[in-house]
Amino acid sequence: MKFLLFTFALVMMALTDIWAQPRVTLSESFPEPDYAWNQVLQLKGGNTILLQYKKKAGLEASVYDKQRRLISKSQIKSDQWSDRQFSEIMFDGFHEIGSQPVLFLSQVINRIPTLFRITLDAETGNLMSEEPISTIPEYKPGMWEIANPNYMNGIFHIEKDPRSDYYAVMTLNYDPIDADHRMEIAHYSGEGGMHKEFNRRFCNASKGKFKHLYFLGITVIQKDVYVCSYGYPAKWNAAESRLIMSKLSAGQSEFIHKELEHEADFRSHATMLYNPGTNMIQLLTLAKQSVKSSMLSAKSTTYYALLMNYFDPETLGLVTSRSLTAQKVSEALRAQTKKEDYSGMPVDMILNKDNSTTVLYEEMATTEVRDVNGRVRRATTALGSAGISELNDRGIETEGHAVLKLHNAIGYIDPMFHVQKGAGRWGAIRTAFGNTSNAFYSYKYVNTGKSKYIFFNDYPKNIEKKPGQEKRQPVAYATVTNMVCYKLTEGGVPERSYMFGTPENKGDTKFGFIQYAHFLPEQNTYATVVIMSKGREKEAVLAWIDFGS
Repeated sequence: MKFLLFTFALVMMALTDIWAQPRVTLSESFPEPDYAWNQVLQLKGGNTILLQYKKKAGLEASVYDKQRRLISKSQIKSDQWSDRQFSEIMFDGFHEIGSQPVLFLSQVINRIPTLFRITLDAETGNLMSEEPISTIPEYKPGMWEIANPNYMNGIFHIEKDPRSDYYAVMTLNYDPIDADHRMEIAHYSGEGGMHKEFNRRFCNASKGKFKHLYFLGITVIQKDVYVCSYGYPAKWNAAESRLIMSKLSAGQSEFIHKELEHEADFRSHATMLYNPGTNMIQLLTLAKQSVKSSMLSAKSTTYYALLMNYFDPETLGLVTSRSLTAQKVSEALRAQTKKEDYSGMPVDMILNKDNSTTVLYEEMATTEVRDVNGRVRRATTALGSAGISELNDRGIETEGHAVLKLHNAIGYIDPMFHVQKGAGRWGAIRTAFGNTSNAFYSYKYVNTGKSKYIFFNDYPKNIEKKPGQEKRQPVAYATVTNMVCYKLTEGGVPERSYMFGTPENKGDTKFGFIQYAHFLPEQNTYATVVIMSKGREKEAVLAWIDFGS
């Protein structure tokens, strides 16, 4: 405990000179996590819930109070799903609903992919209730890929209204059935912790016209659920394909749909949200433009257009569609490097307190190692510099930032993967290429309303580079990094500092879980698990960074 108090004092001294406002609080230490999975949820009432999966104990919930003291710890046991088979669990969401932490977890039970809703007590972390709420039919012998968490990642989607306790559960059935029975929506009110189901309907957007329906996005506005999909025939062509916006309201027996002609090919990544400031639904999409292949190198490059689409929630009509080019991000990058243009992919769309929109980007490049038979033996994705693009209510870029970084993640990383992690959606850490440290890579963006920051783990030699020194050593080992914070300033080079204070000695580290941290806008507080090493001593703490009002 003395070590923690001493460290906390150093943190405060380091941050005071640079930021003056943020206040850092550390919990009592606990053993370094067994797995690279820790989910943090800050409740509006003041408590913080830390979920961890442990080799011997299984799933464990720790509760911290407003004073950041550990007040309860409990194991989450079930006779409906197995907590011993970590690699077969998919965490589909972790939200505050009805003032209680609610975990959505899926697993294949007797060959049936099943989603469970698990409600925990906000004061003790004890299991209050659990029940299966959605399934897809039993899979046939030989379809072992369904039991893989990477496959499970595409079956269940939980979307919560950020302004209420209403939420929806979408179940996607990839079995070869007709398109109108592939997307099932269950709509709930979680007010008072009752989880009342309003509706359960198939989103029959195809109406028998399209062979395929490609899911793009879903959003909930209290008693209304909106789903955007892309319908196309067996052999895709733009002329016969349609963008479809669908709406289901409490009390309605069927979805209503609106088909929209669009020349873009939307069989790609997308995310959707409702902006109350403009009363518009925003759909951010990557639209395929072309694919170029090289016969000499056996490589192919896919080119995309990034489109922001605005829909009227009443008429379901497409109001406008605007291309996003991130020119101001490129300008910010050119001010620091010799690069001409920023080439990052979109990873998330954020709605800020003032109802402005931020689009987050990250440079991504995948490298494969193949054997003599052409089979992929290893794949890595380089996660490069971060781009932050601020948009006004018409989708026009007003401000851009670029922060230099470079992480080497294991496996394939999809664009817009921040959307999945922000919703608490996560699968087993094991991939076809072995265990990963990906939870420590990429970055986290925070907008407090007054200031903007991004955090990530980096080597000290990268953190201490002077502005303009663009060459960076790729981060491949999180255990020798420290968390760094960049404060974004309009028109200037981002201000940089160690998040938890400059290391006292060479080799001391303080690195955090980036992908499973939580920012609570109501309190402007960021919380994450931090691994701290001092010499040979290594321990973990839960850290809260309070940016003030």
